Amino acid sequence: MRSWYSGTVRRLLVIEDDQDTASVLASLLEAAGYSVHVVENPADAVVRLERSAYDLVITDVRLGVLSLAECWAAIERFVELARPAPVGLLTGWNVSLDEARRHGAQFIVRKPSSRDALFATIGNALHLPPLDDVLIARIDRYFAALQGAQYDAIGELCTDEIVYRLPGADPRFSTVVRGRSNFIGFARKTFADFNDPRFEVRAIRPLPDGALVEYTGSWQSGAVRRELPGAIMFAVHGGRFSAIDVRLATEDLR
Repeated sequence: MRSWYSGTVRRLLVIEDDQDTASVLASLLEAAGYSVHVVENPADAVVRLERSAYDLVITDVRLGVLSLAECWAAIERFVELARPAPVGLLTGWNVSLDEARRHGAQFIVRKPSSRDALFATIGNALHLPPLDDVLIARIDRYFAALQGAQYDAIGELCTDEIVYRLPGADPRFSTVVRGRSNFIGFARKTFADFNDPRFEVRAIRPLPDGALVEYTGSWQSGAVRRELPGAIMFAVHGGRFSAIDVRLATEDLR
């Protein structure tokens, strides 16, 4: 089942409506070895964050024609979808770090910013201790339990207040489930529709208080074995999963 490695490229999402600024920023970050996706407006950012997992998100504060209150609301939505990955602000406005943190952002890159200052800020946000063997083993047991339809075993890996989230537009799969017993029931019902599910973990990378896992899921559909790549962001509290945020293209499950 497992052929993971942790040394993969960090994935960054940049939300910036000024194309020149976005292009320069993306070029600098890609030259530094990051994989960068750029979007220009909040709606596209939400779509990206609902379908993909990122190690870090950096967003402009003033987005298009939105009012400042609307911009802060959009940023709070980005934080909600990105967690536990850090979200930072890219701004030339006089925004304090305290104000940024009130809306969930963890750092600020000032415009204009030197290359060294940019790399230092993002590097600090991504500088995390390596994954410990206990967390890796817990993630491994999570996928093994899904493959083996051992749903009570999945529940044992989670806190009583576990929150499972799968955003998107497909009502069959896009949902928020709260509580261990509800999550066990949801997993049992959902995977009953998939014959012989299997998971190949491709990468595990640390996040603040958790981990980002990239995987390929597969299942038997008649004579054909179908595959779908995905990602999960695990948040950990007290050695157990406190939140499981899944990212995949749910329309491809049809």
